[in-house]
Amino acid sequence: MLQIRYHPAFKSADTLLFAGSQDDIARLRHFFLNWKGEEIDLIEILQAQEKLYVFSVTELHLGSAAKGSIFKWRDDKGTWLISKEYLEQMIGLLDGLLESSKPGHQYFDVSGSPVQIMIAKDEYPLPQPN
Repeated sequence: MLQIRYHPAFKSADTLLFAGSQDDIARLRHFFLNWKGEEIDLIEILQAQEKLYVFSVTELHLGSAAKGSIFKWRDDKGTWLISKEYLEQMIGLLDGLLESSKPGHQYFDVSGSPVQIMIAKDEYPLPQPN
């Protein structure tokens, strides 16, 4: 199950974490590969396609940027604007993560944002119920 979690002060910075198995990350890659830059709520779209574990995230709006990547976060809601060139870099990072048979992670560089975005494969299991 793909996890999307927001963690304040995780690994020295506020972090939006996408975590899951090889298959989960492959589905995330597939989404980004087919996304054409339209404005959508990523949480809503992914929840319609599969079961998600979401923590401290209620909305994550995606849209197009002319250049680079812009990310804003407030009150459990994010807005992430992504250029076509940056989207290609993201897919390349996901490809590298998926090519390895080992657990690992990648950071998506969002310049100027106090929030880092991290994609992790086979590193962060789902929290266990008490």
